[in-house]
Amino acid sequence: MKEKSRQPSFSAQQLEWVKANRQPRSRTGAVGDLAQEVLDSQLSHLSRNNDLLQAIRECVDDEFRRSCRLGSVNGNEVEILVNHPDSLYHMRTTWHLPLKEYLERACPRRTIGRITFKQGTGGISLESPQG
Repeated sequence: MKEKSRQPSFSAQQLEWVKANRQPRSRTGAVGDLAQEVLDSQLSHLSRNNDLLQAIRECVDDEFRRSCRLGSVNGNEVEILVNHPDSLYHMRTTWHLPLKEYLERACPRRTIGRITFKQGTGGISLESPQG
C-alpha cells in the first residue's frame, strides 16, 4: 500500500485572508527618530510663522489666547483652532475681520487671503511663553 503524503488543505477564503494580511518584513524606525521628526516639524512651523504668531498675540485679548491656537498656515490661508465648539461662532464673528485687518498691517510681506476658524486642538499656543 502506498502512503499518501498529507498536505494541509486551505480553503480559498483562508488563502485570500493570508494574502491580504501578509506584510513584508521591514524594519521600523526607532520611536526616538519619529519623535525628533515631529519636534523638527513643529520647530520649523514655529520659526516660519513667528512674525504671524507675534502679530496675533498683539492683536487679540486674553480670552482669545486661552481659547484658540494657531493651526496651519498654507499659502495665504491662516487656520485658527478653537478649543471648544461653543466658542467657535463667537470667536469667528468677533475676531475674523479685526484679526485679518491687523495681520495685513502688521505683516506687510504676507498676503492674508483667508482666516478660517475651526474646532480643534493642537497647533501653537497663542499664550505668551513667559506666562
